[in-house]
Amino acid sequence: MKKFTHSLLVILLLVVTGCTDKTPDNDNGFDRTVMLQHFSGNIIQPAFRVCAEETETLKQFVEYFIQNPDEPNLKVAQEQWKRAFELFQYIRPFTFGPAAEQGVNKSLAEELGTFPVNVTATENFINTNDTLFNNFARDTRGFLALEYLLFGNGNNTDVLNSFTDLKRKRYALAVANQIFLKIRIARYDWQAYGLSFVANNGTDAGSSVSLLYNEFLKSYELIKNYKVGLPSGNRPGQTQPEPQKVECYYSKQSVYMIKRHFEAVHGIWLGKGLNGADGAGFKEYLSTAVGGIELIAETEKQVSNVNTVLSSIDDNADLSQLINANSSKVADLNTELQKLTRYYKSDMSSVLGIAITYTSGDGD
Repeated sequence: MKKFTHSLLVILLLVVTGCTDKTPDNDNGFDRTVMLQHFSGNIIQPAFRVCAEETETLKQFVEYFIQNPDEPNLKVAQEQWKRAFELFQYIRPFTFGPAAEQGVNKSLAEELGTFPVNVTATENFINTNDTLFNNFARDTRGFLALEYLLFGNGNNTDVLNSFTDLKRKRYALAVANQIFLKIRIARYDWQAYGLSFVANNGTDAGSSVSLLYNEFLKSYELIKNYKVGLPSGNRPGQTQPEPQKVECYYSKQSVYMIKRHFEAVHGIWLGKGLNGADGAGFKEYLSTAVGGIELIAETEKQVSNVNTVLSSIDDNADLSQLINANSSKVADLNTELQKLTRYYKSDMSSVLGIAITYTSGDGD
């Protein structure tokens, strides 16, 4: 009987221990559900809504310009392109879930934000009147292809002359319409996805926290590796700068869009949205973890260094010209972004216990 009682106690202890080993909803007192609710309701969905509205306006202005091709209407379309692409920076880090890669379609960020533009292929599609986009040439459509069409070589007279071609008009309309449709679909799909996004509140691969963290990292590394690193000649295999590979080469908005994109990315860390909403972000999450307070201080110091360099570059500066001139500011920006990587990436992943589920290919 004593042996039986002892065995029963051991079993009960194992059961209790097994139950208490399960990951609680609030790790170290932090409620991930509250954080996910804040992101879904106050940051992600509002950003998609505003971006969808501005891309609809962009489509309308492009249509009006094509129907009435003069310089004032071209300038209106150009300015609206800048506004819509600015807002696209704030949804770029959230192209997972319904905005993720599906079938032959890549993520929304890749489908609409690939650069540099393949001018030869784009012109071939225009000349063959191919507006179906039934191909993998993502560098011939999206925001940056429309930028190429609207801004051209920087001379509006030349742009207006190019739009005497009916095929060019059709292609520009198709590109603008595809941008609008893809963002509108993602907006409404995110509304439907919101509840499951909040409910999937673990930290394992595939959980909402993991998806949010990994897309945050990928979006940051897009800035570091491609918006700044690629044209500067800092990517593996490059032997010299390639300034023509800046994002927004034709509109000269590279610096401004880098600033907005970095603001959006760090907003995830802070828990701040485009509309000023401020709540639980990864900073608050870190504050509850062992070593988190120290990491917060180090991260904030390095983010300040990045922002100092960004602030020293005028919003309207031509990044390709700065690279051509071997500007120390571009070199400093590369350096400070590289220094920030460890705090966002390896250190934060380790402190929070969230696995990095993608390969950046840069050795960081």
